Amino acid sequence: MAVTRVCLYTRISTDEENQPTSLHSQRERLEAFCKAQEGWRVVAHEQDQATGTKLDRPGLQAALELARSGAIDLLLVYRVDRLSRKVRQLAQLAEELDTYSVVLRSATEPFDTGSPAGRMMLQMLAVFAEFEHATIVDRISAGIERRAKEGRWFGGRPPFGYLFSSEERVLASDPGEGAGGAPRLRPLHPKAARHALDRRAAAIGRRTRAVGWLGASGRALDHQQPHLRGQDPLARPRV
Repeated sequence: MAVTRVCLYTRISTDEENQPTSLHSQRERLEAFCKAQEGWRVVAHEQDQATGTKLDRPGLQAALELARSGAIDLLLVYRVDRLSRKVRQLAQLAEELDTYSVVLRSATEPFDTGSPAGRMMLQMLAVFAEFEHATIVDRISAGIERRAKEGRWFGGRPPFGYLFSSEERVLASDPGEGAGGAPRLRPLHPKAARHALDRRAAAIGRRTRAVGWLGASGRALDHQQPHLRGQDPLARPRV
């Protein structure tokens, strides 16, 4: 009985916590699907944690390299959108795999590129995958714009000096910063700035002398040398 060498490919967009199917869940289902097929043997598994709108993903490129080298006969994905969310890219991948005599199949969708009907079904599924991605982007953009118009925080890490109020969905001044609320930058006196720069330069000089770095003159660096104040580039250490 002929053995079909299978490479599994799994992908999630960003973090696993906000995905309907995790990388581990996808792999388990693909492995179970392979066990149900006669003569299939999993020889590789590649995965990515990146957007599906680009093809320069390490895991995908590794799977394509296996196809080029003739190490696999079939590339199996959980859903076609795990491979790509753009019609043109998916057609490009299917054509490239076809040149290597590698079949593309999905564990949850009724197609495989080993037949004309399967290639037609792949094109149809690719259209829906791209439409779904565009719809998600539009909804997120509209939600961010609506929150901004309402004066609500759209999400992410709050700026320094502010806290996120989960009840009102707005930013509030951090009470830990004092009665004045969020801190504001104050102008620094030139003498204070010069003193801080001298202290920093002296600290750098101590560290460079400790490791034996020498200046262009062959002498040990110190905080009085101009290149520590950004006037000249730091000379390479001499051995």
